[in-house]
Amino acid sequence: MSIKSSKTKPSLDVYKQSFREYLRETDAVKDETELEKLMKLLHEPLPVSFRLNLHPLALRGAALLKVGGIMVYSTCSFNPVENEAVVAELLRRAGGSLELLDVSKKMPGLVARPGRLKWRVGWRSKSKSTHKGHMFKDDKKDENQSLHQWFDSYEALTQDLRGNRVTRSMFPTQGAIADELHKTLRLIPTDQNSGGFFIAVLRKVADLPVVWRGGHFLKNCEKYLSDTEFTASNTSLKPQKKKRRTEESTKSEGDKKRETLYRPVNDDVWLQLRDFYGLEDETLKDRFWCRSDTAATVNYVDKEISDACLGGDALDIVNTGLKVFTKVTERGEVFYRPSEESLGFFDDFFTKRRLDIPITDFSNLIKNAEQHVAFDTLSPDLHKTLEGMAIGPAVVRVQTHEQVRMNIWVGKGSILPRVSKAMRGEVEDALNRCSEN
Repeated sequence: MSIKSSKTKPSLDVYKQSFREYLRETDAVKDETELEKLMKLLHEPLPVSFRLNLHPLALRGAALLKVGGIMVYSTCSFNPVENEAVVAELLRRAGGSLELLDVSKKMPGLVARPGRLKWRVGWRSKSKSTHKGHMFKDDKKDENQSLHQWFDSYEALTQDLRGNRVTRSMFPTQGAIADELHKTLRLIPTDQNSGGFFIAVLRKVADLPVVWRGGHFLKNCEKYLSDTEFTASNTSLKPQKKKRRTEESTKSEGDKKRETLYRPVNDDVWLQLRDFYGLEDETLKDRFWCRSDTAATVNYVDKEISDACLGGDALDIVNTGLKVFTKVTERGEVFYRPSEESLGFFDDFFTKRRLDIPITDFSNLIKNAEQHVAFDTLSPDLHKTLEGMAIGPAVVRVQTHEQVRMNIWVGKGSILPRVSKAMRGEVEDALNRCSEN
């Protein structure tokens, strides 16, 4: 999951569901795998825009954690803006609700360095850069200085960079929180012939501040420091005119957001799935989510995940849950076909459209996976069963080896196996093992 903008912070209200352990592996620049570009990493700052997303994600994790629970914040990056800066800001906003643990002795064989206490924040203008990937040296040339800049403090920033592009929390902190950062771990590839990682382990010792209030934690947080303090000095920018938002543009943005927003499936889709596959568990309806009103794809989402993630007002969910059904249309009739990745889990809820067949019939279907298999080429019992089935998708499993299964399409007088080429090899290997047993 990701968050579109640093301006929209996730709520830290009390959730009905909380977690004892929380692992946050963040999106990072993955510079631990780019050692051949080490000189570039040392001299040229990487874009900081997406790093604005890391603070809200860490706050969301802390909100979902139970008191006494453990949260691991980890990145595959060397940049302290993504690492120590995020942990320091998380500790500051938590107001003593989180403590940083020293786990350096937990794995004696692991070679790790302590977290950094000092660093500079770099910025390079993409719009002005004409040599993509060029390494700029830290000299005093005017051209390089306009493209590539390092800052030691937030106060040294030019006004146009403050707040939206570079935030105060990206810079080193001082005091008790800074003294704790040595407990974080830095794994350097050259130390132990490994990948590069940053690891911080935190324990929640109390509820977060103002957790009892409604609304956004950021707006209520007394420790929040504004990044938009404008002064007459340190800036030569002229005020920019805001573009007028027309009704058409506002409506277009709302429609676009609505198109990608996860929502529960409607009653018509649920009733079709329930009746066609014999779903007897009525609670499954609350687990079915889709991204459009037409429900072209149906995902199964656990209640804990839907309560924690899909209920948030500041989260842009890229993908979640397990895809269980795909909408297909055959001769004007709409069906929902089980997804291949859900086989072995969700089809166990079926009381209809699921057949246990002999291994000989299953092998016949796999060998003819790219063509229709006539009913009369199958065993008599299966032939009789298929004649009584309506047209549409179904699932077949091997008798006595129910873990081997695949999708089929039942037509008039024939079956069409629906198994991908990638899955076909795995199914054939499983059949061979079944035959040996």
